[in-house]
Amino acid sequence: MNFKRRLYRGLANFYPNKYKNLLAKELVYGGEKTHVDYWLGASFVLGFFVLLAVLLVPWAFFRDYNYGFIALAILGFLLMHFVVYMAIYYKQKDRTERIENALPDMLQLVASNLRAGMTPYHSLKLAAREEFGPLKEEIEYATTRALGIENFGDSLLRIKDHVKSGMLDRALKLLTSSLKAGGKLANVLEHLSFDMAETRELKRELLTNTKSYSMFIMFTVILGGPLLLGISYQFLAMVTDLYASTSVDGGGLISSIAITPEFFSNFAVGFLLITSILASSLMGTISEGDYKYGLRNFPLIFVGSVILFFVVRYLVGNVFL
Repeated sequence: MNFKRRLYRGLANFYPNKYKNLLAKELVYGGEKTHVDYWLGASFVLGFFVLLAVLLVPWAFFRDYNYGFIALAILGFLLMHFVVYMAIYYKQKDRTERIENALPDMLQLVASNLRAGMTPYHSLKLAAREEFGPLKEEIEYATTRALGIENFGDSLLRIKDHVKSGMLDRALKLLTSSLKAGGKLANVLEHLSFDMAETRELKRELLTNTKSYSMFIMFTVILGGPLLLGISYQFLAMVTDLYASTSVDGGGLISSIAITPEFFSNFAVGFLLITSILASSLMGTISEGDYKYGLRNFPLIFVGSVILFFVVRYLVGNVFL
């Protein structure tokens, strides 16, 4: 175990500090306690195995090798790092969403405790219940620090260093400013809770209204694109066969065909790859305002569109013709 830890820490030194700091911050936001060097070392090892597989498998099984496999190996190595980063990103987004969903109920509970005569510190501490999940952990962390090493307001504001949520950040700033200014804190928290619940409801309605756009994008990429590409492939194959079977050399309407069906097939797969990335990014922007959030749909969109392309190509060539 110590050897693996030393290995991962050594491999992590090959990465730039800017990327390490970015990944470390995402790990903190995701509630992950493992050190960033462990994640970097693990992604390096996984990427190295993928690189070796792409380099050695074609030679071992097919006795075929060219420089294209080197490019694919490097791409696979980088892809593993991207997969690890996206796994951390979605972990952070899931934790943030759970905290924002629990925040209005927690504020309501704090307001009820204040009306019962408790101090703000004890009201917040008793409001940290198990059903609030990661929000409970952050509240307990803040209240523990407020016991001796810093004041209550500063410990609450420090939560934003562990959670990437604009909603929680605004709530904590309002709470700390109300603590300093005095006044009816229970009323402030109740109104804040109602506003947050209303904002979440408006967001859900907005997502419902924009589902039609996402469905249109899915239809275009998964159905429309592969259907047209499959028909175009068969048309090109028919024209190529017609040219190959004609006895006229240079005197007919068709003198040469620069695009072969094999080239068009590779082009179609590459086109569907780029289109799937752009479509999934656009869906993430529509739903969450972040293009990275939609990349989770990329494997489904790409695999589905490629399968449909080959199905359409087979049906048009062998059933309808």
